[in-house]
Amino acid sequence: MPVPILSISESDLQYALNCMDISELLAFSLCSKRTKNLVKSLNRKTDHPFVFVYENCIRFNLTGLFNNVQEFISLAIFDSYIEFRENRTGVWKRQEFTQSDWIAHILDIFNESIIQLLRIENVSPPFLDTLKKVIPKCRMLVISETCSTKLTKIAFWKLFSIAEQVDIHKNIFDDANDISKYLTLNLKSVGFNDWQKPFKLKLNDLLALNIALLSIAPTSITEKELNRFIKLWMKGSHTFYRQKFIRLTLDDEFELNRQEVLKGIKYEVDEDDDEEEDGFQCRMRRGDGKELIVWVGGIVIGFYFS
Repeated sequence: MPVPILSISESDLQYALNCMDISELLAFSLCSKRTKNLVKSLNRKTDHPFVFVYENCIRFNLTGLFNNVQEFISLAIFDSYIEFRENRTGVWKRQEFTQSDWIAHILDIFNESIIQLLRIENVSPPFLDTLKKVIPKCRMLVISETCSTKLTKIAFWKLFSIAEQVDIHKNIFDDANDISKYLTLNLKSVGFNDWQKPFKLKLNDLLALNIALLSIAPTSITEKELNRFIKLWMKGSHTFYRQKFIRLTLDDEFELNRQEVLKGIKYEVDEDDDEEEDGFQCRMRRGDGKELIVWVGGIVIGFYFS
């Protein structure tokens, strides 16, 4: 004879909940406010909830460890219902729920405060406005290489404000001055990556930089310009008041000559530096006490500001 699950003892109920996987917990949480709170009280951990957006469909993916096995669930989010796929498929409905409600509910029951990753694969530009309303904040925004140049630009300008970090996997810059419009933005972290089309970067772009953490791969900037950049920093000609880290990866056909990069610059080699294994690292200080660490390895150069 079936027994109502909420009528069993607290210990038995706790045991039953611990035996449920992610999809079962989600289904149980939709039954009532009490069941939602019970699921939330489990503190079941998920690994970095992330969202993929493809052809105007928002897909919420969750992974977690259950009975020492990694489980995965993929949810297509719509107004009033969601479709799930894993080792079985199905639909859950809540007529009063919007897409925003579904995402807020899932984050809440698994004690997550924010979407960790939002990846744009391919959407129609008008859908980006809907997406911004549904997901007002995320840790990282990734605009995929599958997006057209036009869509990548539109997606960046519409969505960069919702993310702590933005990664663009397509070179969207048409001329030498175009990249400066992006580098002067007051952003925390931005990465540009497109090995099919290297990014053209000049000294003036670095001097105008207003992004705290920047990564570009690959770029065609020269050793002479990198050397000039360091010398201007040493003279204090530019404040570099926001920068914390710059990582530049050159085209794989070109290996950095650190002697040219550091030519005419006074620096100290880090005592614990292992050049053969990790590359070459040195530091330099200017008159106001500010310090710059430069790391050179193969085709990569990093600048650490403090």
